[in-house]
Amino acid sequence: MSIYYFLAVLPLLCLASGTLYWYDKRQAKAGGRRIPEISLLTLDALGGWPGGWWAQQRFRHKTKKWSYRLRFFLAIVINLAFIYLVVFAGST
Repeated sequence: MSIYYFLAVLPLLCLASGTLYWYDKRQAKAGGRRIPEISLLTLDALGGWPGGWWAQQRFRHKTKKWSYRLRFFLAIVINLAFIYLVVFAGST
């Protein structure tokens, strides 16, 4: 896998993650149908976590729920470990 793939796809994942957090917050306020937490976390683990983190801070969404924050942190660790493996294990 090329580093250029990551550079092209990661901004899209960040945008998608931020958009889903915004939408989920909007639905929470309106009492509508919410985005499942597993969907948010999966997108974050795939690489959208910078956008998810930004949206959490910007919209004050999912910032007080510690069980979610822990799983969000684990999604970041999973994503960074995957990138490390692809970049460094793939270069040998």
